[in-house]
Amino acid sequence: TGPEGRQKHVSLRMAPLRTNGGEYLGYVGTLEDISSGVGGEQAIDKELSLRRATEDRLASVIDAGRIGAWEWDIRTHEFYFSSRWLSILGVTGPARIGRPDEWLKRVHSDDIRGLREAIELCLSGASEQLSHEHRILHENGTYRRVLLRGVAVRGAGRRPVRMAGS
Repeated sequence: TGPEGRQKHVSLRMAPLRTNGGEYLGYVGTLEDISSGVGGEQAIDKELSLRRATEDRLASVIDAGRIGAWEWDIRTHEFYFSSRWLSILGVTGPARIGRPDEWLKRVHSDDIRGLREAIELCLSGASEQLSHEHRILHENGTYRRVLLRGVAVRGAGRRPVRMAGS
């Protein structure tokens, strides 16, 4: 509420502030009054429209690059598989939500230990990025060599809440 007693609409954008070594210092952000000008609801609609456009552009880039995208919600154990990611495995159909074990059970037995170690290094913060090459079982019974890349997205207390990658 502003000084005149009217409710205001604001846009808050924040990002963690860290040293070059990764030490958490706090947050830095901006707070913008979006209730003036075109009106609060119109500004919110405009912000949502811009976000949708950004998501559409990202989806187009992923499709054009023929990238198999994935996302793992560590808290719920849900694993998002893009349709391209599934097609690499010979699985047809649209993108869907599944479980991490649907992916991990396909990894070649000689490669699973190294993959789990790479994931743990990323989750623990010892490595900023996940990068691991391994063999994964295709629907036709053959193994395909893939390069997995990803990052851990951290929440409060720098605890990993999800991983995302290609």
